[in-house]
Amino acid sequence: MKKKLLALLLSLSLLISVQPAPALAQEDSSTEIKGVAGEDYADGQAIVLIEGGAAALNSRSALGRSTSPAFAAEDLMTFENTAEPQTYGLRSADAGAGQELVLITAQDGSSTEELIGSLQDNPAVTLAEPNYIYHETAFEGAAETTDATAADNTGGTAYAADLSGYQWSLNNSINQAADLNVPSGLTGEGVVVAVLDSGIDDTHPDLHSQMWDEGLNYPALTAMGGGKYGINVCHTSEDTTDTNPEVNTHGVHCAGIIGAAWDQQGIDGVAGGMKLMALRHSDDGGSSYTSDSLKAYEYMSRAVDAGVNLRAVNNSWGGTYYGEALRLAVDALGQKGVLSIFASGNSAQDADNVSGTSLGFNRIPYAINVNAMNAYGEVSFFSNYGQRGTDIYAPGVQVLSTIITGQAEYNALLARDNRLYTGFETAASATDKADVPDSKGQSLSFYTYDAAKPNKMGEKLTPAEGSSLTDYRTVYGSRALSVSTGEKEAWSSIISAPITLDNPGDGLSLSFTGNGPDADSLISASIRTADGTVYPLQATCNVGWQNTDKNYVLIGRDDWINYSASLKTEWLTDSFQLIFDVVSYAADNDSVVLDAVGIGSEKLAYTNMSGTSMAAPAVTGSVALLSAAHPTEDAATIAARVVGGANRQLDADMDAKCLSGGALDVAKASTDPDPALGQITQDGSALTLDGHFFGSNQGSVAVAGANATITSWSDTQIKVTLDGDIPEGISEVRVTRADKAWGRNYKALSSKSESQYESLALPDSGTPGYEGSYFQLLGTATSAMTATGQKLYLALGDIDYESVLVENDRAKCATELWSYDTQAGSWERLADLPETAYNLQNLCAWQGKLYLTSIHKEKGQEKERGRQYLWCYDPSTGGWTRGPELTEDYTYGASLINYKNQLVLAGGYTQDTMAKTLLALDPETGKTTALDVPLPYDEETMAEGTCAYEPSIAVCGQNRDQLVIGSYSYLVRDMSSTSTSKSPWYYDGQSWIKSQLPENMGAPQSTAALGGLKSGALITGFNTGGSGSAGYRDTLRLAADGSAVFLEEPVSAFALTHVRGLAYQGSYYVMASSPEVPGGLVFKRMAADTSDADEPAKPDEPVVPDKPVTPDTSGSDTSADGAGQSAKARNAATGVVDGSAGAATAGLMLAAVLMAMGLYHHRKSLKD
Repeated sequence: MKKKLLALLLSLSLLISVQPAPALAQEDSSTEIKGVAGEDYADGQAIVLIEGGAAALNSRSALGRSTSPAFAAEDLMTFENTAEPQTYGLRSADAGAGQELVLITAQDGSSTEELIGSLQDNPAVTLAEPNYIYHETAFEGAAETTDATAADNTGGTAYAADLSGYQWSLNNSINQAADLNVPSGLTGEGVVVAVLDSGIDDTHPDLHSQMWDEGLNYPALTAMGGGKYGINVCHTSEDTTDTNPEVNTHGVHCAGIIGAAWDQQGIDGVAGGMKLMALRHSDDGGSSYTSDSLKAYEYMSRAVDAGVNLRAVNNSWGGTYYGEALRLAVDALGQKGVLSIFASGNSAQDADNVSGTSLGFNRIPYAINVNAMNAYGEVSFFSNYGQRGTDIYAPGVQVLSTIITGQAEYNALLARDNRLYTGFETAASATDKADVPDSKGQSLSFYTYDAAKPNKMGEKLTPAEGSSLTDYRTVYGSRALSVSTGEKEAWSSIISAPITLDNPGDGLSLSFTGNGPDADSLISASIRTADGTVYPLQATCNVGWQNTDKNYVLIGRDDWINYSASLKTEWLTDSFQLIFDVVSYAADNDSVVLDAVGIGSEKLAYTNMSGTSMAAPAVTGSVALLSAAHPTEDAATIAARVVGGANRQLDADMDAKCLSGGALDVAKASTDPDPALGQITQDGSALTLDGHFFGSNQGSVAVAGANATITSWSDTQIKVTLDGDIPEGISEVRVTRADKAWGRNYKALSSKSESQYESLALPDSGTPGYEGSYFQLLGTATSAMTATGQKLYLALGDIDYESVLVENDRAKCATELWSYDTQAGSWERLADLPETAYNLQNLCAWQGKLYLTSIHKEKGQEKERGRQYLWCYDPSTGGWTRGPELTEDYTYGASLINYKNQLVLAGGYTQDTMAKTLLALDPETGKTTALDVPLPYDEETMAEGTCAYEPSIAVCGQNRDQLVIGSYSYLVRDMSSTSTSKSPWYYDGQSWIKSQLPENMGAPQSTAALGGLKSGALITGFNTGGSGSAGYRDTLRLAADGSAVFLEEPVSAFALTHVRGLAYQGSYYVMASSPEVPGGLVFKRMAADTSDADEPAKPDEPVVPDKPVTPDTSGSDTSADGAGQSAKARNAATGVVDGSAGAATAGLMLAAVLMAMGLYHHRKSLKD
């Protein structure tokens, strides 16, 4: 990966060999990391999954080429080994040690891209991704409540009368079918629920008795820095025991929804009998990082191990990308019985089409993704949604709950001491109060503002019935005041009749609430005193939607936020009037609705908020109820109850916007949930459906609307056979129980005629030479593949990569050669390379022989360029021959391919420029001849006069005259640095075509396999849909016109690394490492219309030596001269070579030398 150019000029010693990457970022690993540094992820940081944790990351052996780390490392979360330790195709830093997630922070100013690139050197790393930024998901934006605002609201009492009548989520008088329907008798007793948020105010009267207060009783938790109520893992905090929020009240609000005390004071939580564990991770502005979340998940994991009955964690936050590390944490904690509930987000986005924005039941059986609905039982306009990516709806609009006691606010609707109030009702109702007149008995009334009239009072305004407020239906009573806004963006005013308050005293405030179109309306409040002076009021709220400098507040559809403003006594001693100025930015002749206007002094630590942040804790509290009612059920079963507990009789739009098709009904979830379909496995026309609550009596199964033939049926598993044609693409699979209740999930199905993979044999302990081999230890890391005759060949291993395993003992290193007989399905270990390569580069078959390029260096000269040789292996003799040293221009770093039956180099470079065309290579002399085939140039990204170099490339076409490039290095447009691209190009024999890749796609982890076809190519390694999910895809079909689509069937259900592959003799072969598959290796093939090189007329049968050859490097001539950095171009599969690590090397050297020579300021030399 590129380094800062200044550093390159200061020290060419940094130009040392780059090793293959065990795995790169889950979302992307090159300079094309998704998101914006500082907005979507913390720049200069990365999350790493590594064997042995931070100690292994910092150990000398794990560092490989580096003498000391350029980063600080911090352990975040440990995954215990529950099975026999396996290498999974990667080195184990400490045999038997568990994998750990680690936060690394650059110490030298490196970017996240550079930091992840440097981790390619570490063989113990199996995952590296950015440290993603998350934000709370209250619709109001969870904006910071400033210290000034908090100070204005002090002095009140947090104690309140019974406010449960205003909690529509528990007792909905507007639509009785739209609350949670919690049955009596369910309390959540004995269950602990964690709130991962901004903290919980343990002094709040509605929360103090609900706190889990046993944190100091567990040494494993105090060792992490935990306190009495939980732990503070926020990146801006120093005291890890302090779980109280400072100014951000978001977590307090969520905690109250889940579990406020059932004590007939204040509000009621969904589950009054459970206990709340406080996990503070959000800062004052509502932001957090993956690293904060992972620390909290480690705390919860330890708590469960220590015996805490933790059953759920509420996650009312999210980001543009969740990342693979968090998914692993959710899965690991879920296996211990803890269900993770997530808020889907408030961007009105379809989570099915936005990569990385959701973690839910469709992807992980231990996660629930929650959308928000309003009191009318309708989907909220702001909530994210997704028929596959989100799971269920819950109350999330205008939700009353607790806030920090120090931020208590006056709310006229809730207060008991109103001196003046109107809800514009004719009488009190279940959701609104009766009017409180002023001291003269006059009810509050409003008029249009008319400067020419006495007291500025124009036409009197009449409150409107809720039924006539089509867009802004009332939630308090049945009436509200509708105020016309006139022209778009023009302010309109209303004014009250004069108001008299005898003996007003100190400490009075005004409060009001309102509604408007799509958060595009503003209200400004003022006091007009008897002498005609107007005093603007600085109205504020506890969710931050105010501008106190300009004295206006923002209101939005469905929301009804409470605003309050302090009043000075001198304004109220004589009669006064209230003025409200309103404006709409949505449309002309719009309207803003005003309600619940009052003056009083009682300040209460409760407020309304809206957002999926409020919907998620409603489900979390319900999970506590269900877990207590069904204590023996695991997290996956409780999750199935939630999904199966959907009320589908509300908004019909819910069917298309979440997996369950409805909103949570707790009674149904507890006693009679619908079928909940989890994993779907396909084997040809046979499907196996795993899930819950299918019933013992057989029902029916429909796939894409067509009934399937049932072969077996039980309460948790169904097997069916598809009749007729198998539907293509993502299909709904619906299980209908015998009682007609149904549940569904989605599966990407592939037909029999579609590319079907066949699993192939791998070497095992019975294969001679396999035990203790680098094939066993490394898997496909640092390897290259090619084919000739009826065999595939795999070369693997070099000193640069292997020395970390043997403490730099070169004598124990080897470059191995293996063959796979495609007809017999068997593996053989052939002769090792006589002189172990310091860097293995390319492997290519040509005229029945194998050709390999490699770098050789003597000990102590690792930082020097070394010598590059061409080797030849003859299958007929079973022996290696060292050919010429490659010293000509443009041979260094080049990929080796068999193109038009010639041995060809592609994309090499010299010290000052790069090859512009392919070069034919004479294997006897090492001489090259330029061919009339250019390398691609991208004017949008590349410096003028340059082209792609060190490409990952394969040969295609009926006549093998076409090419495909999977990745390459290039000099960036402004010539300030080099970079690596993983955007494929296709050469149709005349010109290069840049591919059009699908959206929301992840680049290959480390390397991609390229298989050239008679038209187009297959590429495995690009991915979409999330590893392990039903929608995961990993293989692209690239057409000759540059268009690309994913094959419906992935090579593996899980992410692959070090992918090797080739298309040969009617099959596309793929071999790759994956830590999530048994044995750690995948080896498969499928039918393909391949473009094969010509074979010798009568190829000799290969000769296999009696035993593997042990390399002897004592007499090898590996002297090095010249300074520079070696390249590593792996994955040579009949011309398929990987340039991901070598590209970085080339980029470093090229950028440094170009700068040193001043060529960055003289582009003509590059053009020439």
